[in-house]
Amino acid sequence: DESNKTTIDLTSLIATLPEKNPMNKSEFTFKNGDQPIEKMFYATAAGEYNLTATSPQTSYYNPALQNFKVTVNKLTPTISGSNVTGKLIEDVFTADYTFVNVSGTPSSSSEADFYYTIDHDVVSYNPANNQITCLKEGMATITFMQKETDQFTSATKSFTITVSKKTTKFTPSWDATLTHTLQVGQSVSVAVENVEDSWNENFTKAISPEGAFDVTRNGNIITLTAKNAAEVVSVQLKQNATYRYTGLDKTYNFKISLVPNTLAVVASSKNLYVCDTWTNIVSGINSDADLQFTTNPNPTDAIVYNAKDRSIAAIKEGTVKVTFSQAATEKYAAASKEIEITVTRHQVNLIGSFSGSITNGQKLSEAALVGSCEAKTVSTEYDPAKTETVEGTFAWKNPDEVISEQNT
Repeated sequence: DESNKTTIDLTSLIATLPEKNPMNKSEFTFKNGDQPIEKMFYATAAGEYNLTATSPQTSYYNPALQNFKVTVNKLTPTISGSNVTGKLIEDVFTADYTFVNVSGTPSSSSEADFYYTIDHDVVSYNPANNQITCLKEGMATITFMQKETDQFTSATKSFTITVSKKTTKFTPSWDATLTHTLQVGQSVSVAVENVEDSWNENFTKAISPEGAFDVTRNGNIITLTAKNAAEVVSVQLKQNATYRYTGLDKTYNFKISLVPNTLAVVASSKNLYVCDTWTNIVSGINSDADLQFTTNPNPTDAIVYNAKDRSIAAIKEGTVKVTFSQAATEKYAAASKEIEITVTRHQVNLIGSFSGSITNGQKLSEAALVGSCEAKTVSTEYDPAKTETVEGTFAWKNPDEVISEQNT
Protein backbone atom coordinates (compact mmCIF):
# COMPACT_ATOMS: atom_id res chain seq x y z
CA ASP A 1 0.00 0.00 0.00
CA GLU A 2 1.84 3.08 -1.31
CA SER A 3 0.10 5.33 1.24
CA ASN A 4 1.52 3.37 4.18
CA LYS A 5 5.09 2.76 2.98
CA THR A 6 8.08 4.13 4.82
CA THR A 7 10.80 5.34 2.44
CA ILE A 8 14.49 5.57 3.45
CA ASP A 9 17.14 7.52 1.60
CA LEU A 10 19.99 5.00 1.83
CA THR A 11 22.62 7.67 1.23
CA SER A 12 21.64 9.12 4.60
CA LEU A 13 22.99 5.95 6.21
CA ILE A 14 26.53 6.71 4.95
CA ALA A 15 28.00 8.15 8.10
CA THR A 16 31.53 9.29 7.10
CA LEU A 17 33.48 10.07 3.96
CA PRO A 18 37.20 10.83 3.47
CA GLU A 19 37.98 14.38 4.41
CA LYS A 20 40.51 14.66 1.61
CA ASN A 21 39.00 14.45 -1.81
CA PRO A 22 35.56 13.51 -0.49
CA MET A 23 33.21 11.36 -2.55
CA ASN A 24 29.80 12.28 -3.83
CA LYS A 25 27.14 10.27 -1.91
CA SER A 26 24.87 10.27 -4.88
CA GLU A 27 27.37 8.13 -6.76
CA PHE A 28 27.10 5.26 -4.27
CA THR A 29 25.24 2.14 -5.44
CA PHE A 30 23.19 -0.24 -3.29
CA LYS A 31 22.09 -3.85 -3.43
CA ASN A 32 19.61 -6.01 -1.61
CA GLY A 33 21.44 -9.30 -1.81
CA ASP A 34 22.32 -9.60 -5.47
CA GLN A 35 19.63 -7.23 -6.63
CA PRO A 36 20.49 -3.61 -7.25
CA ILE A 37 18.13 -1.25 -5.52
CA GLU A 38 17.36 2.44 -5.69
CA LYS A 39 18.79 4.89 -3.23
CA MET A 40 15.24 5.59 -2.10
CA PHE A 41 14.40 2.29 -0.46
CA TYR A 42 11.11 1.06 0.92
CA ALA A 43 10.13 -2.38 2.05
CA THR A 44 7.08 -4.19 0.74
CA ALA A 45 6.99 -6.46 3.79
CA ALA A 46 8.18 -6.41 7.35
CA GLY A 47 11.49 -8.08 8.19
CA GLU A 48 15.26 -7.60 8.21
CA TYR A 49 16.98 -6.53 5.01
CA ASN A 50 20.77 -7.03 4.58
CA LEU A 51 21.90 -4.30 2.22
CA THR A 52 25.26 -3.48 0.63
CA ALA A 53 26.59 -0.01 -0.20
CA THR A 54 29.41 0.33 -2.80
CA SER A 55 31.46 3.51 -3.04
CA PRO A 56 32.30 4.87 -6.51
CA GLN A 57 35.67 4.46 -8.32
CA THR A 58 37.57 7.77 -8.18
CA SER A 59 41.08 8.91 -9.06
CA TYR A 60 41.91 8.76 -5.40
CA TYR A 61 39.94 5.74 -4.16
CA ASN A 62 39.06 2.27 -5.25
CA PRO A 63 35.48 1.05 -4.73
CA ALA A 64 34.70 -0.16 -1.21
CA LEU A 65 31.84 -2.31 0.13
CA GLN A 66 29.88 -1.73 3.32
CA ASN A 67 27.23 -4.12 4.62
CA PHE A 68 24.37 -2.86 6.82
CA LYS A 69 21.02 -4.07 8.07
CA VAL A 70 17.60 -2.36 7.81
CA THR A 71 14.79 -3.65 10.04
CA VAL A 72 11.24 -2.98 8.85
CA ASN A 73 8.35 -3.35 11.33
CA LYS A 74 4.70 -3.92 10.44
CA LEU A 75 2.27 -1.06 10.86
CA THR A 76 0.09 -1.23 14.01
CA PRO A 77 -3.58 -0.44 13.29
CA THR A 78 -5.50 1.98 15.48
CA ILE A 79 -9.31 1.60 15.52
CA SER A 80 -11.21 4.05 17.72
CA GLY A 81 -14.77 5.09 18.38
CA SER A 82 -17.52 5.14 21.01
CA ASN A 83 -20.35 2.94 22.20
CA VAL A 84 -23.69 4.59 21.35
CA THR A 85 -26.88 4.62 23.42
CA GLY A 86 -30.14 6.54 23.36
CA LYS A 87 -30.85 6.04 19.67
CA LEU A 88 -34.37 5.41 18.40
CA ILE A 89 -35.70 3.31 15.57
CA GLU A 90 -35.36 5.20 12.25
CA ASP A 91 -32.59 7.44 13.60
CA VAL A 92 -29.74 7.98 11.15
CA PHE A 93 -26.46 9.31 12.51
CA THR A 94 -22.75 9.51 11.78
CA ALA A 95 -20.58 7.36 14.01
CA ASP A 96 -17.20 8.55 15.29
CA TYR A 97 -15.24 5.52 14.10
CA THR A 98 -11.70 6.35 12.95
CA PHE A 99 -9.10 4.02 11.45
CA VAL A 100 -5.35 4.56 11.28
CA ASN A 101 -2.82 2.12 9.71
CA VAL A 102 -5.43 -0.20 8.25
CA SER A 103 -6.00 -1.65 4.81
CA GLY A 104 -8.27 1.06 3.47
CA THR A 105 -12.04 1.23 4.05
CA PRO A 106 -13.61 -1.62 6.04
CA SER A 107 -15.55 -4.11 3.94
CA SER A 108 -18.42 -6.26 5.13
CA SER A 109 -16.69 -9.20 3.45
CA SER A 110 -14.61 -11.24 5.87
CA GLU A 111 -12.32 -12.09 2.95
CA ALA A 112 -11.01 -8.53 2.95
CA ASP A 113 -7.86 -7.61 4.88
CA PHE A 114 -9.86 -4.99 6.80
CA TYR A 115 -13.52 -5.83 7.39
CA TYR A 116 -16.43 -5.44 9.80
CA THR A 117 -19.27 -7.58 11.12
CA ILE A 118 -22.57 -6.72 12.84
CA ASP A 119 -23.99 -9.40 15.12
CA HIS A 120 -27.66 -8.34 14.81
CA ASP A 121 -29.93 -6.69 12.24
CA VAL A 122 -30.59 -3.87 14.70
CA VAL A 123 -28.58 -1.40 12.60
CA SER A 124 -27.01 -1.07 9.19
CA TYR A 125 -23.63 0.56 8.53
CA ASN A 126 -22.30 2.46 5.54
CA PRO A 127 -18.48 2.46 5.71
CA ALA A 128 -18.19 5.11 3.02
CA ASN A 129 -19.45 7.84 5.36
CA ASN A 130 -19.62 6.14 8.78
CA GLN A 131 -23.41 6.42 8.66
CA ILE A 132 -25.52 4.17 10.84
CA THR A 133 -29.25 3.59 10.34
CA CYS A 134 -31.28 2.26 13.30
CA LEU A 135 -33.63 -0.49 12.12
CA LYS A 136 -35.17 -2.14 15.18
CA GLU A 137 -35.06 -2.32 18.96
CA GLY A 138 -32.07 -4.01 20.55
CA MET A 139 -28.31 -3.79 20.93
CA ALA A 140 -25.94 -4.49 18.09
CA THR A 141 -22.20 -5.02 18.25
CA ILE A 142 -20.16 -3.85 15.30
CA THR A 143 -16.66 -5.32 15.16
CA PHE A 144 -13.80 -4.06 12.98
CA MET A 145 -10.95 -6.48 12.21
CA GLN A 146 -7.63 -5.90 10.50
CA LYS A 147 -6.06 -9.15 9.40
CA GLU A 148 -2.33 -9.54 9.78
CA THR A 149 -0.61 -8.90 6.46
CA ASP A 150 2.89 -8.23 5.25
CA GLN A 151 2.36 -4.60 6.17
CA PHE A 152 -0.04 -4.63 9.12
CA THR A 153 -0.37 -6.39 12.42
CA SER A 154 -3.78 -7.78 13.29
CA ALA A 155 -6.28 -5.70 15.31
CA THR A 156 -9.85 -6.11 16.55
CA LYS A 157 -12.13 -3.50 18.08
CA SER A 158 -15.85 -3.74 18.90
CA PHE A 159 -18.46 -1.08 19.65
CA THR A 160 -22.09 -1.39 20.76
CA ILE A 161 -25.12 0.52 19.53
CA THR A 162 -28.30 0.45 21.63
CA VAL A 163 -31.56 1.25 19.85
CA SER A 164 -34.91 1.76 21.59
CA LYS A 165 -38.46 1.94 20.33
CA LYS A 166 -40.00 5.37 20.04
CA THR A 167 -42.16 6.12 23.05
CA THR A 168 -45.86 6.31 22.32
CA LYS A 169 -47.40 9.45 23.85
CA PHE A 170 -50.94 10.48 24.80
CA THR A 171 -51.30 14.21 25.37
CA PRO A 172 -54.71 15.09 26.90
CA SER A 173 -56.24 18.55 26.47
CA TRP A 174 -57.08 18.70 30.21
CA ASP A 175 -55.24 18.16 33.48
CA ALA A 176 -55.34 14.39 33.56
CA THR A 177 -53.86 14.20 37.07
CA LEU A 178 -57.33 15.08 38.43
CA THR A 179 -60.84 13.76 37.90
CA HIS A 180 -62.15 15.98 35.14
CA THR A 181 -65.77 17.17 35.22
CA LEU A 182 -67.69 17.57 31.99
CA GLN A 183 -71.27 18.42 31.14
CA VAL A 184 -73.20 16.26 28.73
CA GLY A 185 -72.30 17.40 25.21
CA GLN A 186 -68.87 18.79 26.13
CA SER A 187 -65.73 17.29 24.58
CA VAL A 188 -62.05 16.81 25.36
CA SER A 189 -59.32 15.42 23.14
CA VAL A 190 -56.17 13.33 23.32
CA ALA A 191 -53.31 13.82 20.85
CA VAL A 192 -51.54 10.56 19.95
CA GLU A 193 -47.85 10.55 18.99
CA ASN A 194 -45.42 7.88 17.85
CA VAL A 195 -47.80 5.27 16.52
CA GLU A 196 -48.07 3.45 13.23
CA ASP A 197 -49.97 5.13 10.40
CA SER A 198 -52.55 2.38 10.79
CA TRP A 199 -52.54 2.84 14.56
CA ASN A 200 -56.29 2.28 14.88
CA GLU A 201 -55.63 -1.39 14.12
CA ASN A 202 -53.66 -1.61 17.37
CA PHE A 203 -55.89 0.75 19.37
CA THR A 204 -58.54 -0.31 21.88
CA LYS A 205 -60.79 1.61 24.26
CA ALA A 206 -62.89 0.69 27.27
CA ILE A 207 -65.47 3.00 28.87
CA SER A 208 -67.19 2.36 32.18
CA PRO A 209 -70.10 2.78 32.45
CA GLU A 210 -70.61 1.85 28.83
CA GLY A 211 -72.14 4.63 26.75
CA ALA A 212 -70.91 7.47 28.95
CA PHE A 213 -68.75 8.80 26.10
CA ASP A 214 -68.80 8.88 22.32
CA VAL A 215 -65.25 8.31 21.05
CA THR A 216 -64.19 9.48 17.58
CA ARG A 217 -60.82 9.74 15.83
CA ASN A 218 -59.60 12.23 13.25
CA GLY A 219 -56.00 11.70 12.22
CA ASN A 220 -53.98 11.40 15.43
CA ILE A 221 -56.61 13.14 17.57
CA ILE A 222 -59.02 11.15 19.76
CA THR A 223 -62.14 13.11 20.77
CA LEU A 224 -64.19 12.13 23.83
CA THR A 225 -67.70 13.62 23.90
CA ALA A 226 -69.71 13.26 27.12
CA LYS A 227 -72.96 11.48 26.35
CA ASN A 228 -74.61 10.32 29.58
CA ALA A 229 -74.34 11.70 33.11
CA ALA A 230 -72.49 9.59 35.68
CA GLU A 231 -70.68 10.30 38.94
CA VAL A 232 -67.66 8.13 38.11
CA VAL A 233 -66.52 7.41 34.56
CA SER A 234 -63.27 5.71 33.55
CA VAL A 235 -61.88 5.75 30.03
CA GLN A 236 -59.07 3.34 29.15
CA LEU A 237 -57.11 4.11 25.98
CA LYS A 238 -54.66 1.42 24.94
CA GLN A 239 -52.20 1.50 22.05
CA ASN A 240 -50.54 -1.87 21.56
CA ALA A 241 -46.78 -2.01 21.03
CA THR A 242 -45.37 -2.53 17.55
CA TYR A 243 -41.82 -3.17 16.38
CA ARG A 244 -41.21 0.59 16.17
CA TYR A 245 -43.26 1.99 19.05
CA THR A 246 -43.60 1.17 22.74
CA GLY A 247 -47.38 1.40 22.94
CA LEU A 248 -49.21 2.89 25.93
CA ASP A 249 -52.07 2.00 28.28
CA LYS A 250 -53.68 4.95 30.09
CA THR A 251 -56.87 5.31 32.14
CA TYR A 252 -58.53 8.70 32.66
CA ASN A 253 -61.21 9.50 35.23
CA PHE A 254 -64.20 11.77 34.71
CA LYS A 255 -67.43 12.97 36.23
CA ILE A 256 -70.20 13.75 33.76
CA SER A 257 -73.01 16.02 34.93
CA LEU A 258 -76.17 17.21 33.26
CA VAL A 259 -76.21 20.67 31.74
CA PRO A 260 -77.72 23.11 34.29
CA ASN A 261 -81.28 24.07 33.45
CA THR A 262 -81.58 27.85 33.12
CA LEU A 263 -85.36 28.03 33.60
CA ALA A 264 -86.25 31.35 35.27
CA VAL A 265 -89.32 33.42 36.16
CA VAL A 266 -89.52 37.20 36.23
CA ALA A 267 -90.74 37.40 39.85
CA SER A 268 -91.23 35.21 42.89
CA SER A 269 -94.56 36.86 43.71
CA LYS A 270 -97.21 38.84 41.84
CA ASN A 271 -100.36 40.86 42.59
CA LEU A 272 -103.06 40.74 39.93
CA TYR A 273 -106.55 42.16 39.62
CA VAL A 274 -109.46 40.14 38.43
CA CYS A 275 -109.45 40.10 34.62
CA ASP A 276 -105.72 40.89 34.40
CA THR A 277 -103.61 38.74 32.03
CA TRP A 278 -99.94 38.21 32.84
CA THR A 279 -97.55 37.31 29.99
CA ASN A 280 -93.75 36.89 29.57
CA ILE A 281 -93.56 35.09 32.88
CA VAL A 282 -90.93 32.45 31.99
CA SER A 283 -87.47 33.06 30.51
CA GLY A 284 -84.11 31.39 29.96
CA ILE A 285 -85.38 28.01 28.82
CA ASN A 286 -82.55 25.87 27.40
CA SER A 287 -83.93 22.37 27.93
CA ASP A 288 -86.13 20.66 25.39
CA ALA A 289 -88.23 19.04 28.15
CA ASP A 290 -91.92 19.93 28.32
CA LEU A 291 -92.72 22.90 30.55
CA GLN A 292 -95.10 21.77 33.29
CA PHE A 293 -97.53 24.04 35.20
CA THR A 294 -99.06 23.14 38.57
CA THR A 295 -100.97 25.09 41.25
CA ASN A 296 -101.42 24.91 44.98
CA PRO A 297 -104.25 24.59 45.81
CA ASN A 298 -105.06 22.36 42.91
CA PRO A 299 -107.49 22.88 41.35
CA THR A 300 -107.94 26.62 41.71
CA ASP A 301 -110.55 28.98 40.27
CA ALA A 302 -108.44 32.05 40.95
CA ILE A 303 -106.41 31.84 37.75
CA VAL A 304 -106.35 30.12 34.35
CA TYR A 305 -103.08 29.12 32.61
CA ASN A 306 -102.74 29.28 28.83
CA ALA A 307 -99.98 26.80 27.86
CA LYS A 308 -99.79 28.06 24.29
CA ASP A 309 -98.46 31.52 25.15
CA ARG A 310 -97.52 30.68 28.77
CA SER A 311 -99.79 33.39 30.19
CA ILE A 312 -101.92 33.54 33.35
CA ALA A 313 -105.39 35.16 33.49
CA ALA A 314 -106.73 36.34 36.87
CA ILE A 315 -110.35 35.15 37.28
CA LYS A 316 -111.35 35.36 40.92
CA GLU A 317 -110.06 36.70 44.22
CA GLY A 318 -107.62 34.41 46.00
CA THR A 319 -104.01 33.44 46.59
CA VAL A 320 -102.40 30.59 44.72
CA LYS A 321 -98.88 29.24 44.36
CA VAL A 322 -97.94 28.24 40.83
CA THR A 323 -94.93 26.14 39.83
CA PHE A 324 -93.23 26.01 36.46
CA SER A 325 -91.00 22.92 36.10
CA GLN A 326 -89.05 20.79 33.63
CA ALA A 327 -88.07 17.19 34.16
CA ALA A 328 -84.47 16.04 33.66
CA THR A 329 -83.45 14.77 30.23
CA GLU A 330 -80.36 12.90 29.06
CA LYS A 331 -78.64 16.26 28.66
CA TYR A 332 -80.32 18.80 30.94
CA ALA A 333 -80.95 18.85 34.68
CA ALA A 334 -84.44 19.26 36.14
CA ALA A 335 -85.60 22.72 37.26
CA SER A 336 -88.49 24.21 39.18
CA LYS A 337 -89.58 27.81 39.82
CA GLU A 338 -92.43 28.93 42.14
CA ILE A 339 -94.51 32.12 42.11
CA GLU A 340 -97.11 33.23 44.65
CA ILE A 341 -99.97 35.08 42.93
CA THR A 342 -102.55 37.17 44.79
CA VAL A 343 -105.73 38.11 42.89
CA THR A 344 -107.90 40.97 44.16
CA ARG A 345 -110.90 42.83 42.80
CA HIS A 346 -110.58 46.35 41.43
CA GLN A 347 -111.19 49.35 43.69
CA VAL A 348 -113.93 51.59 42.29
CA ASN A 349 -113.95 55.38 42.54
CA LEU A 350 -117.24 57.31 42.25
CA ILE A 351 -116.98 60.58 40.49
CA GLY A 352 -119.88 63.06 40.43
CA SER A 353 -122.23 65.43 42.48
CA PHE A 354 -125.86 65.11 43.68
CA SER A 355 -128.56 67.40 45.16
CA GLY A 356 -132.19 67.23 46.09
CA SER A 357 -135.03 69.25 47.83
CA ILE A 358 -137.34 67.93 50.53
CA THR A 359 -140.18 69.29 52.75
CA ASN A 360 -140.12 69.08 56.49
CA GLY A 361 -141.63 65.78 57.57
CA GLN A 362 -140.93 63.91 54.33
CA LYS A 363 -138.79 60.80 53.95
CA LEU A 364 -135.62 61.10 51.90
CA SER A 365 -136.99 58.58 49.48
CA GLU A 366 -139.79 61.01 48.65
CA ALA A 367 -137.28 63.54 47.33
CA ALA A 368 -135.72 63.29 43.89
CA LEU A 369 -131.92 63.21 43.56
CA VAL A 370 -130.58 65.45 40.89
CA GLY A 371 -127.03 65.00 39.46
CA SER A 372 -124.79 62.38 37.91
CA CYS A 373 -122.26 59.73 39.00
CA GLU A 374 -119.57 57.80 37.09
CA ALA A 375 -117.88 54.79 38.59
CA LYS A 376 -114.30 54.05 37.41
CA THR A 377 -111.72 51.40 38.37
CA VAL A 378 -108.25 52.54 39.38
CA SER A 379 -105.28 51.76 37.18
CA THR A 380 -103.66 48.39 37.92
CA GLU A 381 -100.11 47.51 38.79
CA TYR A 382 -99.89 45.23 35.78
CA ASP A 383 -101.30 47.82 33.34
CA PRO A 384 -101.02 51.36 34.75
CA ALA A 385 -102.89 52.83 31.77
CA LYS A 386 -105.92 50.66 32.34
CA THR A 387 -109.10 52.27 33.72
CA GLU A 388 -112.64 51.18 33.06
CA THR A 389 -116.11 52.69 33.50
CA VAL A 390 -118.27 50.21 35.34
CA GLU A 391 -122.04 50.00 35.73
CA GLY A 392 -123.64 51.18 38.99
CA THR A 393 -126.57 53.06 40.64
CA PHE A 394 -126.84 55.80 43.21
CA ALA A 395 -129.52 56.45 45.89
CA TRP A 396 -130.07 57.96 49.31
CA LYS A 397 -127.98 56.26 51.96
CA ASN A 398 -130.97 56.21 54.43
CA PRO A 399 -134.09 56.50 52.29
CA ASP A 400 -136.54 56.09 55.24
CA GLU A 401 -135.04 58.89 57.26
CA VAL A 402 -137.63 61.63 57.98
CA ILE A 403 -136.45 65.20 57.73
CA SER A 404 -137.73 67.09 60.75
CA GLU A 405 -135.95 70.33 60.41
CA GLN A 406 -134.19 72.39 57.84
CA ASN A 407 -130.89 70.84 57.04
CA THR A 408 -128.44 70.24 54.28
